[in-house]
Amino acid sequence: MSYLFFYFKNRHQRTPIGEINLKGHWLIKAGVEIDSPVKVRVMDGYLVLTSER
Repeated sequence: MSYLFFYFKNRHQRTPIGEINLKGHWLIKAGVEIDSPVKVRVMDGYLVLTSER
């Protein structure tokens, strides 16, 4: 699997805003339930997503 990281321009500011959209049945298989909170940890070169159910 591969995912793309997109930059969108904020119309009020000139700085780019990062956005990542994740979807698929694999999220449920990984333990992420629909509408459940997810903790995002940012580490050097990594984004770690943890389900908080």
